[in-house]
Amino acid sequence: MAASTSRILLLSRKCNLGVIRKKAFLTPAVLGCQTRVANLTSVRSKPIQRKKPWPYEKWGYSFWTQYIDDTRKRFNDNTKVIVVEGNIGVGKTEFAKKIAEMFDMRYFPDIQMDDLFTIPWNGFDLRELDEQLPWNLQCFDLKDFLTIDPKQHPDKVLALTKTQFRMYQERFRNYTNALAHLLNTGQGVVLDRSVFGEVAIVDALYKMGYFRKEGFEYLREVRKYSICELWKPHLVIYLDAPISMVQEKIKKKNKPLEVRSPILNNEDFLKAIDDNYKSNFLPYMRKYAEVLSYDLTEMPEMDIVVEDLEELDLMEPPMEEYDQEDRFSDWHHEQNFDFNGYRVDVSNPDNFVIRYMGIPEPFECPELRVMGDNIDTYRKVVLQDPRVKFQTGYNPENVSSWKLLLKV
Repeated sequence: MAASTSRILLLSRKCNLGVIRKKAFLTPAVLGCQTRVANLTSVRSKPIQRKKPWPYEKWGYSFWTQYIDDTRKRFNDNTKVIVVEGNIGVGKTEFAKKIAEMFDMRYFPDIQMDDLFTIPWNGFDLRELDEQLPWNLQCFDLKDFLTIDPKQHPDKVLALTKTQFRMYQERFRNYTNALAHLLNTGQGVVLDRSVFGEVAIVDALYKMGYFRKEGFEYLREVRKYSICELWKPHLVIYLDAPISMVQEKIKKKNKPLEVRSPILNNEDFLKAIDDNYKSNFLPYMRKYAEVLSYDLTEMPEMDIVVEDLEELDLMEPPMEEYDQEDRFSDWHHEQNFDFNGYRVDVSNPDNFVIRYMGIPEPFECPELRVMGDNIDTYRKVVLQDPRVKFQTGYNPENVSSWKLLLKV
């Protein structure tokens, strides 16, 4: 094969599941001594033109649909995944919203802990049942996290392990939904914190004594066998702030629970998050994505940030860093069926999440399992509660039998 038409085929093992994926990168010879450039375009530069999106939220996207609707035909300069990360309270939300607005992208907020305890089809709050349950079956919510000191209540804080597992599930789902939106519409997405950055917080919580070793190892195992199934972002923006500024911003928000919280007033905890980001998360993400870091003590105006982003090439790594062959590699497929097949997966988020979250909880972690006499109590109080057991319109006590038959 002539050198001018050759391609370098890189074989990479997908986690340790034995799946081999081909990743093709064009050589300078193919490109005529030029590299492909994929710069973001802000709305101030020119209007963003996007093709008509596929109505995936209404129709879904299935194995058969992929043969009538191709994915890449909707891609444009701004069909990118951007993740905004940083310590607690540094202003990720407002920053991410501005980036989404300036580049005509969709903003995906972070998962809130309190949302984990609400039944999605009727809004019922599971915490209303806590008084009927032993402490290890009760909901460990944001209020508990902010007020309970692990040194004074070492047993009770173990319930956070189950909550943190749910947080990982929902952040995994949130990122999956973001990928589904991008692949079905061509519109880029901006996420306020992501499932990738959660590792910095989990490791910090373990250091502060919120998890036992067995529970922490389980969380790491679930992450190991699931995170590799997600295509990495194109760009990670890290908002860097000294610990004193983080504490000042928390006080400035003036939320009573946060201001008086023993964990948020603990410099060791905030520093552990910062250290984990800088020593683990950011070096890992630099292998797969472009990483920008802004020092909040010298934060430039948003116009400067927009200019910085417009200058980035989010398709190929710089030539001097060409040894970074995995950067943007998730997005370097040449075949339509690679994009279409993955789009089928992420457009069905329930199946996608369940598929990679099925690792059984170890018996050594009672904080993750409902065991012994608690099984009957949990079944009677929670699972048999009509607001939990039946979706809206399916409770036989409220709907006549013939209407239920019509629903079936």
